[in-house]
Amino acid sequence: MTNTIQLLKRKYNILFFVSLSIASFSGLILMVFLLLVNSPDHLNLKRPAPYLLLPIYIFIRIVFLGIEINKNISRDKTEEAIKLILFIYFLTILSFKIFPMDKQSFKELLYISFLSFNTTILSTKSIIKIFIENLVLFIPLGFLLPIVMNKFRSISNCVILNVGISIAIYVVQMVLNSIDIYLVDIISFDLILVNIVGTFIGFKIYHFMENYNLKKLASL
Repeated sequence: MTNTIQLLKRKYNILFFVSLSIASFSGLILMVFLLLVNSPDHLNLKRPAPYLLLPIYIFIRIVFLGIEINKNISRDKTEEAIKLILFIYFLTILSFKIFPMDKQSFKELLYISFLSFNTTILSTKSIIKIFIENLVLFIPLGFLLPIVMNKFRSISNCVILNVGISIAIYVVQMVLNSIDIYLVDIISFDLILVNIVGTFIGFKIYHFMENYNLKKLASL
């Protein structure tokens, strides 16, 4: 019986994350589309804009909680809090990597290169700032995901997801750039490596905390 409930819990977790991803992405597309339609010659979406998607999370989570309660699946308050934090964290990644959006800037601000320091458009200080920003942004990914989903208690799975997210962000940036919505950022191979290092640091923090808790329980 316990195994059946665990399988159901895992199933609904996956369905929840898929539903949330689709709804959030659709919400972002709709947000940009409406602004382009209403103001085709001027678009300036500021950094807090992604946090407008929080009501979508709340609605979908309430729906799934209702289903899980109906199936007699118990919920952990800590896990629920971490799921919310994880969603806010992803909104923060969007805030820093996609926003602000601007239609009155220069196309060259999105620089695509194999190595970041090849660019002469951005100053060394700006490039270092982007490096540090990426490193810090991806540390919570390696720390939070293993707490919520057993699948990500493997560093390889965390790294694969990290690369997937990095590529998805770059694709979105290039698409936006192609429709004259400009961003200040760099698309490069070395930044993907920085993202992976950030996730690895986060995973090591999770691993250290997990071992600490196990040792603490063993000493009781």
